[in-house]
Amino acid sequence: MKILSKNQHVSLESMRGLAAITVAIAHVIQFYLVRFYPDLFPYITFAAQSSVMIFFSMSGFLIGKSIQSNTIKNGYFKLSVYAESRFKRIYPPLILSIVLIFVFHYISPYVFEAVNNMLSDAYKGTLNGKFLYQPSQIFAVLTFSNGISSPATPFNQPLWSLPFEVWYYAIAGLLFTKKPLLAISAIIIFLCISSLKFEFFIYSFVWFSGLIISYIPATSERHKYIAILPFVFFPF
Repeated sequence: MKILSKNQHVSLESMRGLAAITVAIAHVIQFYLVRFYPDLFPYITFAAQSSVMIFFSMSGFLIGKSIQSNTIKNGYFKLSVYAESRFKRIYPPLILSIVLIFVFHYISPYVFEAVNNMLSDAYKGTLNGKFLYQPSQIFAVLTFSNGISSPATPFNQPLWSLPFEVWYYAIAGLLFTKKPLLAISAIIIFLCISSLKFEFFIYSFVWFSGLIISYIPATSERHKYIAILPFVFFPF
């Protein structure tokens, strides 16, 4: 096992950040420009989807390195440390995004074209233009069940991938404890979510291919074969 150097970690995090920024820009274009230039829609969608795949793969890779670092520092994989680090990384920005939603919900009638809508219904390819929320949906967002066991919340459509990632984190953490009951729990969670959301099963090939690659030396021939795996399932 090899721990990433500080420079390597920053470089990989930067790459993941660029993918996230690309997705954010794509959503902004979908909301504000596509209705004027509808021919842009396929290209913007392609850029966003490709960036999400990069983000998934990089996320799996970095989680794999995080697990290895955890194991080396503690002598074994310490699930509590792993869970705490994930919690601190995910929840603060998620809660901030929810607070911003509350703010935007109340100012949107005075800023955007239609009451509580970011766009009129003139063009349907812009994530429906909805900017609504219901307080009951907040629980689904905070428990990462939105879009899986409950309908996707319309106010955080750009965050549709977050529940997938969080559950991949949980499954990976349980598996790497190497405790039979926890490993079985991870498999049951994976099968249950996959049965509810087929996309979760499909995207798992991308995320876990990144995790597997993190354990393979860069000089190994297997590296490039596993790296090609996501493109077999996502040829776009």
